[in-house]
Amino acid sequence: MCRATDDTDVLGWYDDKIKSIGFNKNSLGDWNATIAMYDARVKSKHFPAGTNADSVFYHEIGHRVWDARGGGSLAPAVKSVYQKMGYGFISPQQMYNKLPDFLSKYAKENTKPAFQEALAESFSEWYNASKPRDFCRLLLEEVGLI
Repeated sequence: MCRATDDTDVLGWYDDKIKSIGFNKNSLGDWNATIAMYDARVKSKHFPAGTNADSVFYHEIGHRVWDARGGGSLAPAVKSVYQKMGYGFISPQQMYNKLPDFLSKYAKENTKPAFQEALAESFSEWYNASKPRDFCRLLLEEVGLI
């Protein structure tokens, strides 16, 4: 589904109530501008390292795949990933705060259920980056998506 919204920061979305992925034609209508904007956001660590504008699509598919698998909070999986990476006790706030170091700033978006954006960003990086990072791989393994 493609529809226009005045919020050009919104590239796409997943609506879990109607099981639909949507994309903003105002943001994606000029693909060259989208590529430039996306690349700038990768450089600022807003989006995952090594990805390109095609990740917009993988990200939303990640939301859909997780929802199709039953959805729910990803806090236990993220906590397990941090433990596998050598962190001991880590609070939910610390887990959110470290996400930009291992994934992206956008992964830190606070969602209900928790850590949905971390999963979608991991999905995007796994399928779009030439060298997905450990956090991404570990999270997708933890939840059984790879």
